[in-house]
Amino acid sequence: MRKLLHKGRYIEAFYTPSLSLLETFWFTEEYMEEAEYRKVLLRYIGFLEEVQPQKIIIDASDSHYTIGVDTQAWVNENVYPVGDRVGVQQIAFIVSPAFYTQLSLELTVDDSIAITPNILQRFFGDIEEARIWLRLD
Repeated sequence: MRKLLHKGRYIEAFYTPSLSLLETFWFTEEYMEEAEYRKVLLRYIGFLEEVQPQKIIIDASDSHYTIGVDTQAWVNENVYPVGDRVGVQQIAFIVSPAFYTQLSLELTVDDSIAITPNILQRFFGDIEEARIWLRLD
């Protein structure tokens, strides 16, 4: 059964224990402050630590924030190591159609591969493709 972990302005999070699946839906704003975005990421880290998922869907299709270079590095130093430590195996990203938002997310993921090579990561245009790759359906 899918359980709501959090519903906020910028992120919603659900966990399905039987699938060891964390699903997050991001609603960031184009002009939000970097500090505010990092607060959202800290909440996300809390979800990782709380439920320790093996699989993650990050639906960023409604996300409009372009991740700056400093925050990309911060994510790779602070978020990915937690995922690795708690046993995340796969992350499926549903990307925003906004070019710069998608590019900044892809650059962050590209940099993370050297830090956490054992976490498989892929980008998808819709959630159904991601669910198939994660072998959820």
